[in-house]
Amino acid sequence: MTNSKSTLWVQRRTTAFYVIAFITLMVIGNGCHARRGGFVRRNESMFLTRGHPDKFRFNPDSTVGIKYGTYPGLFGEEIKPFGFFEDGRSMRRSYLIYIKPDSFYVNDAVPYDDFVYNYRVGPSFTVSLSEDPTMWGRAVEYISQGSGRPVEIASDNLIESENSRDSVSIGYVVSKIIDKDRVAYQISASSHSHSFNEKSAVRKLGFYMITGHHY
Repeated sequence: MTNSKSTLWVQRRTTAFYVIAFITLMVIGNGCHARRGGFVRRNESMFLTRGHPDKFRFNPDSTVGIKYGTYPGLFGEEIKPFGFFEDGRSMRRSYLIYIKPDSFYVNDAVPYDDFVYNYRVGPSFTVSLSEDPTMWGRAVEYISQGSGRPVEIASDNLIESENSRDSVSIGYVVSKIIDKDRVAYQISASSHSHSFNEKSAVRKLGFYMITGHHY
């Protein structure tokens, strides 16, 4: 009986030791990863989400950027960084830009699709007159194929879904006003679903109108 208790005690101590060792290694590993971060070389277009974003430098073995001025870029401007530094813990990315004789990082940039969805479209947005025929056709296509309701009205300046009382489909109303060489769109969406998100529905339609693919 005594030997059984002794054996059980040893097993429990051993198990506790391995558990503590595992947790310790995980904490140390996460801490080192957060400190190191990592640079990834990738040459792809990004778009500024803020005009005149802050410039940063990173010291060796540090994920804390040192601010030292601003980059004279405009909101929506396309940049082509040489890659990005990613914080190992927060996963936040800082994009490396090289303009002789200076090289620096900026945080306020996203890929094209994210820029269009989050900053370019919404309940109202404008495009050039030359873009309107394509985008207007995409709006009809998106609503008729993806909303769950047929298009009831599709005129030169108004697209409207058929009314419905079901709890799944989405109703859209899209209108436009032409002012010289610009076209202003207005989009609204509605549904009887409790989980419906009008902001998301409007942005997804606007995104499709501009890009021709789904977000």
